[in-house]
Amino acid sequence: MSCLTVWPASIFADVVPSVQTWLDVFVRGAARDERGGERLHRWLVWPARTTVLGCWLAAIVLPLDWDRPWQQWPVPCVYGALLGYALGLALAALSSWR
Repeated sequence: MSCLTVWPASIFADVVPSVQTWLDVFVRGAARDERGGERLHRWLVWPARTTVLGCWLAAIVLPLDWDRPWQQWPVPCVYGALLGYALGLALAALSSWR
């Protein structure tokens, strides 16, 4: 999950230089670029939040006793995180397009 949430934000080293800015980005959802636009908010925060949400929602199938190979420990969480990340990118693209 850190590859899908923290790593894209760390590419923008000039945008996220301090711990306070990391908290602004991921806790408060206040990522802004130099011009005050919401581009970074869309492209960093939305995929990160939907990745975590997708992983948590996919973890619902873990305690069920179906003994299926797709239900074993990291598989549902990985798929949920990837689907959540894709959904977050799609939402960011759609909101940028309009």
